Amino acid sequence: MDSSNSKERGVAAVEMLLVLPVLLILLVGIVEISRIFIQYTTLNKAVQAGARYALVDIYGSQPDGALAPDSQIKNVVVYGMRSSGTESQKVLSGISTSDVSVDSSDAEHVTVSAVYSYVPIFSKIPFTNTSLSMDLTASASMRRTGT
Repeated sequence: MDSSNSKERGVAAVEMLLVLPVLLILLVGIVEISRIFIQYTTLNKAVQAGARYALVDIYGSQPDGALAPDSQIKNVVVYGMRSSGTESQKVLSGISTSDVSVDSSDAEHVTVSAVYSYVPIFSKIPFTNTSLSMDLTASASMRRTGT
């Protein structure tokens, strides 16, 4: 009985060695994809806040269709406030005002866009050469009042 019991333990160890890489890849994938969604949602909300700020902050104090200054709109996207802040105050680490663009060429809409370079926890998925580094892009457009 002892020999068959040890054989079963040996088979279980081999099965574990075969299944472990697959489980690790799944775990890393789930963690990274979750982080991607969280950071994309944060970027999307920041861009929406910037577009809203572009129009709402000056509403009632300027002529119809006027916008807040581009620098303040970009600061709202990056720092969550109209003045610039420190690296620790950024909505997403690694994003800067140069990653944000404000398009007010359309007389009816203002569009705020941002590109964020996602930096994964793991540089590569284990046992593969697949990297999860990517650029996340978000854009929000709001209609100007009075147009």
